[in-house]
Amino acid sequence: MNIILKYIIRSSMEKKSRTLLIILAIAVSGALFYASLAIKENLEVTYTENFLQSVGNADLMIVPNEDSPSEYFSNQLVRQIEQDTTYIISKITKTLNYKVSIKRNDMLQITGMNLEDYEKNNTLALLEKGDVEPFKGNKIIISKKTAQHYGLEIGDTMPFKIRDRIRNYEVVGIAGGQGMFLDESHMKYGLVPYDKFSAYLDTNKYPNTIYIKLRDESKLDEIMTKLQRIYPKYDIKEPFTQEDLDEKTGMLSMSLLFMTIMVSFMSIFIIYSSFKVIMLQKLPHLGTFRSVGADKSKINQVMFLESGIYGMIGGVLACLIGILISYVLSVVTMPEALKAIGTKVELKISVPKLIVSFLVANGICFISTFFPIIQVSKKPIKEIVLNSNSQKKGHSKYQGVIGIGLLIIGSLAPIYMNMSIGMAVLGMVIAMPAVIIGSIYIMPIVVRMIVAIFTPILQFLFGNVGKIALRNMRKDTSLLNSATLIMIGVTVLLMVSNLTNNLTKELMLSVANIITADVTVSMGEMNDQTVSHLRSYRGVADLEAYNYIEDVPVEELSNNVTEIDGIGGMDYFKMRDVKVEGNQEELIKKLQEGRNVIITKTIQKRNQLKIGDKIEIDFSGFKGKKHEYTIIGVTDTIMQAGSFMMIGQKYMQMDTRNYYYDAVEVLLDGTVDREEIVNQLKKEYKDKSIHISTREEVSEGLHASMAEMTALITGFAMIAVAIGCVGIVNNFIISFIERKRSIAVLKSIGMNKKQIKKMLLIEGAMIGIIGATVGILGGTLSFNITPLFMTLGNVDMPMKHYPNLFLIYILGGLTVAVIAAVSPVRNSSKLNIIEEIKYE
Repeated sequence: MNIILKYIIRSSMEKKSRTLLIILAIAVSGALFYASLAIKENLEVTYTENFLQSVGNADLMIVPNEDSPSEYFSNQLVRQIEQDTTYIISKITKTLNYKVSIKRNDMLQITGMNLEDYEKNNTLALLEKGDVEPFKGNKIIISKKTAQHYGLEIGDTMPFKIRDRIRNYEVVGIAGGQGMFLDESHMKYGLVPYDKFSAYLDTNKYPNTIYIKLRDESKLDEIMTKLQRIYPKYDIKEPFTQEDLDEKTGMLSMSLLFMTIMVSFMSIFIIYSSFKVIMLQKLPHLGTFRSVGADKSKINQVMFLESGIYGMIGGVLACLIGILISYVLSVVTMPEALKAIGTKVELKISVPKLIVSFLVANGICFISTFFPIIQVSKKPIKEIVLNSNSQKKGHSKYQGVIGIGLLIIGSLAPIYMNMSIGMAVLGMVIAMPAVIIGSIYIMPIVVRMIVAIFTPILQFLFGNVGKIALRNMRKDTSLLNSATLIMIGVTVLLMVSNLTNNLTKELMLSVANIITADVTVSMGEMNDQTVSHLRSYRGVADLEAYNYIEDVPVEELSNNVTEIDGIGGMDYFKMRDVKVEGNQEELIKKLQEGRNVIITKTIQKRNQLKIGDKIEIDFSGFKGKKHEYTIIGVTDTIMQAGSFMMIGQKYMQMDTRNYYYDAVEVLLDGTVDREEIVNQLKKEYKDKSIHISTREEVSEGLHASMAEMTALITGFAMIAVAIGCVGIVNNFIISFIERKRSIAVLKSIGMNKKQIKKMLLIEGAMIGIIGATVGILGGTLSFNITPLFMTLGNVDMPMKHYPNLFLIYILGGLTVAVIAAVSPVRNSSKLNIIEEIKYE
């Protein structure tokens, strides 16, 4: 055993670069697997901190809902559970109109709380302070960001309109960006004394939010039940839930797992090709072992032991690199607001996940090395001793047929297996390997076809050197492996670039095309009179008022519906380019005649629904109750990623008991500057908490939300391609080593150094072109799998191919292959003819 171990160590050290490549491929695959498992847990820590900064450290909160008799409620009844709590804190939150100047009014969210209560619940870091104590009367604490925005200092006055009267608040504190001031990207905040704020609002000292911190968190459910009996018409809930965290982290975790699968395919091929060469180079040594009595079983043990050593080392490195990647991802994905206050990344290291990742890394190593070992073990002892390859056969005549069959399966799976989440997972498991393995299987056929096509062309351009280069490509396994690695690299990059382009450019374009209105206006108590007045504004070409509700439970659906719109007629479609299949006017008319609903194809497909089916929409969260609706039509819109429905406006208002409009979409005629109209609206309706958004703002918000995820996906793809490039260089070097003798023979019969170099460069160029061409095919088919991936993320959107990228990737494959061929080209000039031929 000592002799075998010494032999394994010595042989590994002799080929340091190849050994390093194998270990690196194993380590990166295992590391990415660990990162994809651990990132969700680590991100949950970050986002928990984000939520805690926003809502404080309370375990429960009591807030009004649509069924509540009043916005404000008693804070005395909650004292029934006081013995089970660490604190019970009352809070009043109200959005007020801040009079910045004579012509300008802004909305600020003001929180009324006792200062000592706020500090129990949250973090307050005062950078500047005036007469803060006692925190009573008309005092306000604002953030440094708000102070800079309005040019305010300690002692300045901020006038707010409260119940039709101007109340002047003195700035007594300027706080850092922590706690409630953490994220002011959408709204600016202020903290004022509770009692005076309650008096101005006439709440009788009642709050509209109560925070509760429990002594024993294990009693959470019990206390919630008690509180629900005490406050039956109010919501008792946790400040944030696991569902909130899952929504933030799920898509990113799934993206990383998807990229891990792609990287693993490339790593398996690199390990397989490298280990195959290692085994072939060891044939003389293995022959010696066999000649002195070692049987096949012993030989296999030696080779599997070497494979196991690679797996062990790679597995350990996978765990270490995986932890590092998880840390980097946690830093990158941390919200800017948390970074600004110096929040440290709290990295959770999961031992069970590390063990699983270690086993996965070893599994990848075992799978990749199993076939080379078995192939060598099957060789007769005569051929092993003589280092003969007489049994080496060409590719099976059925290999091409199998490859084409797998590509067909990979093409059809996304079409027929995206009906549900479970089917989408199964579809990805089937389609992705089918496309990659199918592309690998057809590679020899493509090489033979291209050789046949280009032989006369290259012979004309380069003479016999070109012909010899093409002939070498048909025979050399290492060159074919390099083409395969280029193919996988192009497949990964093309798929990822298409995906990221669609998530940014196409999604933005799709949203821009759907929302044709220039401005969306929402405010309190919008009725027909309000709509009529808005229509009279100079510069308004047309408008349409409608109702909508969000996050609506539907009994028959696996997920809540993100948005349901209540529409009054065909004018709605002037503002949103939503196409309903069939007779659109007739179907929209039917929405007004009964409880009918139009759903998206996405909802129809994922829940196996059909025209005529009935679904139960739950309006209980909107002052209503459950009502049965009949599906009368479908639309192929990507509104809300396909989680969207339309019902009649009359029935929306009846079932939600809301007879005011929720929003008005406005088309402008261009005669008046949009900013001027927006400012006029804000000024006129300053008392109705008006909110105005433009089409561009919606697109920018979507772009920002997608940018982080697409950057990470691209980063992982680049890791995969970097590994592939190392593998390509390795295979070109292997090819040169294996062909030293044949190159020496060519030199001995008159081929000069220049011709040798030309031959090697032609080989590299053609390998790059062939690999990239098949990679474009694989990338195109792989991109067709992305709808399955989007299904897992509960996202539905149109996917568009970008043929303009094809030339870029062909040139990229050509460049990589030519660069990889540089080392063999340089070494060819140093080749000693006598040294290489003397063994023939």
